[in-house]
Amino acid sequence: MDEIDNIGIEDEFLEEYLMVIVDEGPWYADIANYLVGNYLPKGVTHQQKKKLFSEIKYYFWDGLYIFGRCADRIIRRCDFFKESRDILEHCHNEPKGGHHGVQYIAKKVFDIGFYWPTIFKDVATYVKGRNTCQRTDFMGPFPSSKGNKYILVAVDYVSKWAEAQALQTNDARVVNYKSVGDDDVGAYLNHVGGRCDDVAEQEVKLMNSNSDRDELGDEVKAKFPDNLFHGMPPVPAWPVDINEDIPTQMVDMNLQKIQCESIFKNKELLKRCIGKKCLREGFQTRTSRSTKSRYEAVCVSKNCSWLLRAKAIKNSDGLFQVNKFVDVHTCSSTLLQPNHRQANKYVLGEYVADVLAEDYSRVYRGKEIVNDMNAQLNINISYHQAWRAKQYALLSLRGSKEDSFTKLSAYCYNLAKHNPGTVTHIKTDVDDRFEFLYVALGCSVRAFVNFCKPTLVVDGAHLKGEFKGTMLLAVTKDGQNQILPVAYGICKNECTDSWTWFFQKLRDCIGNMQELTIISDRSPSIATSVANIFPHAHHGICGVHLYFNIVSRFGKSKTVKGIFWEACRAYTVDAFDAAMDVMKKTKEPVWEYLKSINPETWSRAHFKGNRYNLMSSNSAESINALSRHARKVPILMLINFFRATMQQWWFQRRNFAGIKETTTILTPWADEIVKENKKSFSKWDVRMISDTKCEALAT
Repeated sequence: MDEIDNIGIEDEFLEEYLMVIVDEGPWYADIANYLVGNYLPKGVTHQQKKKLFSEIKYYFWDGLYIFGRCADRIIRRCDFFKESRDILEHCHNEPKGGHHGVQYIAKKVFDIGFYWPTIFKDVATYVKGRNTCQRTDFMGPFPSSKGNKYILVAVDYVSKWAEAQALQTNDARVVNYKSVGDDDVGAYLNHVGGRCDDVAEQEVKLMNSNSDRDELGDEVKAKFPDNLFHGMPPVPAWPVDINEDIPTQMVDMNLQKIQCESIFKNKELLKRCIGKKCLREGFQTRTSRSTKSRYEAVCVSKNCSWLLRAKAIKNSDGLFQVNKFVDVHTCSSTLLQPNHRQANKYVLGEYVADVLAEDYSRVYRGKEIVNDMNAQLNINISYHQAWRAKQYALLSLRGSKEDSFTKLSAYCYNLAKHNPGTVTHIKTDVDDRFEFLYVALGCSVRAFVNFCKPTLVVDGAHLKGEFKGTMLLAVTKDGQNQILPVAYGICKNECTDSWTWFFQKLRDCIGNMQELTIISDRSPSIATSVANIFPHAHHGICGVHLYFNIVSRFGKSKTVKGIFWEACRAYTVDAFDAAMDVMKKTKEPVWEYLKSINPETWSRAHFKGNRYNLMSSNSAESINALSRHARKVPILMLINFFRATMQQWWFQRRNFAGIKETTTILTPWADEIVKENKKSFSKWDVRMISDTKCEALAT
């Protein structure tokens, strides 16, 4: 009885938590609260508040719902996660639905007017859990046959009909939604289903980022070959000799003039010439007769005298010649029609190509094309017509991505042949698919080795074309403080293998330079590759990258920024220690973070070599910004962009050096700095100590 009396009374019971409702609220709660009542959640950091304000401008509140303006400028209702399951059920299982893949089901959700941030992830999870959708599998690997090692097998859920297709690899990057057979049997390929979660997460990490492969498991490496350029045609062997120049400029799309006896390459070219003439002169035609050997077009207005007849030239491989052309209209010139019959992608693409050829970096949007065609040709076209015309124009100007890779070997051959000292390397995998490219122009290599400070700034930038990948870059600065790209390359992603191969080729060009300094960001793959290939070089990290790491961890502060750069740029160890002491007193967490990083990599006072005032990698970042549009085009145009840019720079710098008169051995930039310093220290008393040292005293 005493034991029972000594038992304390517990105020909490499990039953209290049995019916507790845990509701974190919708994902748009903070946005809705601010739109309705200008209410901000408590405890938000400066970065969270900045992110919230950047997102709010795309949303508005109307009645009981919140709506958002998506990337395609269409307003859709923002959906709560609890409703998403019902919406996916409707788009997947209803009579108008279907057992489709992630992209198509997400498109159906967008079409009915709903949106939430994790829609693609939720659709993938939903389809993964549908057993009826998991009717696909890979077989293999088998002995290679024309580059194919795997077989994709798909079974129709209704008819049990099986289809198979040979593929080069067995990963989801090759095929996410595959239509096989005449009945369009769809199968969503779940590349992580049925395997352990940690391997699946690593595969997703490898697919969606440029992560270092060294951090991934052996099973993932075996599953995903070390090549991002799947489906690319083989790179042909280097030719023994090439007499014709490889076309590298944009194609001239001007069409020839139509007149009697004119000869055209084929009937399609003749029709496009007629279409361009119709748009330019404001009339329309229709085809009255079209065979393999004859073509006849008349005006769309009845009883009009306009007529064109052409026939194929015998034994000429498709050439057509105009044998009758009446270029006179007897119809009313005031007859207007809203839709032009000749406004197809081929004809409109000629006008779009003229605009893009002047500046291929221009972002020519569909709405702009619609307005320009209306103003220039007085016709109305739809957005889809404008989009198709733009795609055709880009294909005409740039060529296909596959053709660009096919011509890569010939281009590199000609580049090295006509530019003495130029070094190019192309590396392919076991299936002869592109893997690495290295290019170093001879003029840049000679300038760096003989006339520039022994400093290199290296960095990588993502490609934005169909095959993705990463561009690697090594730049320096000349005596005029101008950026000089030394070498550049293209690889699968920014990893240790890529940088090691790049640095090996770079070392073959510049040799083992003494007191070489290499500046980069804090990428571990770069640090490892530099240590292996340039063991005697001094490797430093970019101060700007390090500062942004501090901002991301501890927030932005002008005081911390000033103290950090004072420590980073200090010339003596005493000045560095003084700045770090101030940092410790001001913000100790930042001080502890900086102490964990070797000061020899980011502090000028502790750096073993000579950084030559290069405290950041801004020179490489500037080249990345310069090539931001070129990184969207096929690989051949990207490489030619750097060649053309360097050609223009060398021409301008040679002319500048020829007309600029100098009175010293210094460059104009260095001479100007010396003159400014003389003005600042004109009152100092300088006393020589030796031939290379002196003492300066303020008077």
